[in-house]
Amino acid sequence: YGVQDLTTAVGELARSGLFFAFLLPGVTVLVSWVRGLLIHARATGPVNSGMIVNVIITAAVLAMGMLLRWPGIVAAVLALTLATAVEFVYLWWRAGRVLQFPLTFFGMDHQPVPG
Repeated sequence: YGVQDLTTAVGELARSGLFFAFLLPGVTVLVSWVRGLLIHARATGPVNSGMIVNVIITAAVLAMGMLLRWPGIVAAVLALTLATAVEFVYLWWRAGRVLQFPLTFFGMDHQPVPG
């Protein structure tokens, strides 16, 4: 791996954790963007429930990692990435019901619900 005193086992573990962490920065940006839109619209309820969804998914994936004896870094990064992605989907769905303008994400239209 070209890093001083790094064993092959540690290098493989770090590489597997990095593989699962690849999407985390982008998904975090998307979650922050939708949270900002909702907070600006004074709709903080979906933001709070989105955080609860995030915590539940994180806990569930970490528990599954413990039961299946996954390496700690893999379980942690997978839990954070998956929980953040699920929170984004939830917030995007809720934002379409709250915001007064259509929210489009990669060609998927989400029209506001009248009323």
